[in-house]
Amino acid sequence: MAVDEKLTGRVRDALSHLPNVEEKKMFRGITFLVNSKMCVSVSDDHIMVRFDPAMHEKILKANDCQDVEPRFCYSKISAEQRRKISFLANFCRGQPRHSGKKPESSARRANFAANCKIWVEMGKRKYKGYVYVNENAIPFKKDLDYWIRLALSFNEKIRFKNTEK
Repeated sequence: MAVDEKLTGRVRDALSHLPNVEEKKMFRGITFLVNSKMCVSVSDDHIMVRFDPAMHEKILKANDCQDVEPRFCYSKISAEQRRKISFLANFCRGQPRHSGKKPESSARRANFAANCKIWVEMGKRKYKGYVYVNENAIPFKKDLDYWIRLALSFNEKIRFKNTEK
């Protein structure tokens, strides 16, 4: 996990006036939670900011930032699914199977390929209310403070969902 310590320190200083700030290793970096709710995350050369999803398009147009898109995550799929995805990737590249097992039927491969395609296409959606802000776009304290204020204003509005039965 690569984390920019200088950028992390700047975010830590910007949030230091608040009483309930936690730091957790999440999202390939250090995430700052205010009142146990995600606010800002610092990674190698950028921050990820959470704000009101209703303002998403306006924020994108007016600022130097990027949409947050989900990444393919092997940790959320079973070993069998990983094996099949690996096989499918090799099959598409024309590489042999190497497992010594009987080849799967073409119908089964086509069905699996279709399922993978649907899964990957679903993963292409953008997360509203989250943006990446490159470190170069926040060279001054006032620039970082803008994003911190934006995140904190939304943080005050959101409520926990009651998950207890």
